[in-house]
Amino acid sequence: MQGSRAFLIALAGMGSSLAPARTLAQAPPATVITREPCSSEARFGGGAAGCFWNASINLGPMPQVLYWHIDRFPDAASAEAARSLYGRVIIALGGQVFLQTVNDRPEWNSGGGERLTTVGPLLVPEGADLTARFMELTLPGNEGSDLLLSSGPQAVVVIDGALCIETPSGVEELGPRGSAIVPTGVPAASTARGSARALALVVHPSATGWMADPSSWTPAGRCAP
Repeated sequence: MQGSRAFLIALAGMGSSLAPARTLAQAPPATVITREPCSSEARFGGGAAGCFWNASINLGPMPQVLYWHIDRFPDAASAEAARSLYGRVIIALGGQVFLQTVNDRPEWNSGGGERLTTVGPLLVPEGADLTARFMELTLPGNEGSDLLLSSGPQAVVVIDGALCIETPSGVEELGPRGSAIVPTGVPAASTARGSARALALVVHPSATGWMADPSSWTPAGRCAP
């Protein structure tokens, strides 16, 4: 594990095994974003076009390396029965039921539902009080999302469709269940390939909020249709 990794990409398979991640980008100087994206709460089971907040949980102090586990269930009751510490049942992306769990165990299994993927490693400040912020993203018709620059590692998992993510170093194409990790302070913009639905997570220090200082970086349009 390398603490200096910048833009980490992992393509996740059907199980919980982790694909290797690689370094792609370094953070540019910070200056200006005009508004906070993904701030509105998802309603009525989610699925509306755009980026929305689903839920947040306080993790407290955690080890420096964390993993995000995503399981899909047929109903909320069975998901709640499988939920453990640092887990949250979230209805998102048009009524789908997800159990999302953040912990320091890459091998962890909920014991129920359909394991979609495990994403990691997420590198966080050791000993800091942390919050996990869960979000959803729906992009129809080759549309793009707002620029995101988070105060902690940001992870994205494509549930349906395909997504292109651009950072200062280039682009990465993700298909269904493909995942990307954008470390702290690296700006990223996403564009759907046709259409895309995805889940997103930011693990950030509770005292600072989830958005980092603004950035002057502008996407070069390398994810344009």
